[in-house]
Amino acid sequence: QDQDFIDIRDLDGDANIELPIRNNGYAVSDTVRLTIKGLSASSVPVEITIDHRVTSITPIRVNIPLPADFLLPLPGGHIFITYKRIRPGVADRPSRGSLYAIYGDPVGTRLPPPQVLDLDSDGSLPDHTNPVRILVPKFLGQHENDRVDLIVVGRSANNVPSYAEFT
Repeated sequence: QDQDFIDIRDLDGDANIELPIRNNGYAVSDTVRLTIKGLSASSVPVEITIDHRVTSITPIRVNIPLPADFLLPLPGGHIFITYKRIRPGVADRPSRGSLYAIYGDPVGTRLPPPQVLDLDSDGSLPDHTNPVRILVPKFLGQHENDRVDLIVVGRSANNVPSYAEFT
């Protein structure tokens, strides 16, 4: 069965979404809002919205970057791309959708590690750091009300073991 696809192994940076401009009813200052809905191989839904302002109607097409970070967790899954033209005072003009299979090597399904901020070049915290700042990165399929438990294990400056849990 023929199917459109993106093979992330072939990407060198972001993917490009080609949008035909010339002779397609666009005007300078129109906004094109792309919505890309993805579904990973393990059925985790993700979505990204990209706005592109039309600055010229001369080009045949424009390339709009689709971040590689959005695609990398999706091998074995699919994305569905739609867009609409937005022009003040005129009804939005929606597109039909395009479905793409995502090929490539699966990335790990574990959550990304937290990052301890403000470390010295040797990986230690400066003396008297209080509070310790830890960044927990967003993860594939994260929702606003998801709970994340952070367990911090280490040693104090005087080598006393320490343990703390945060939710």
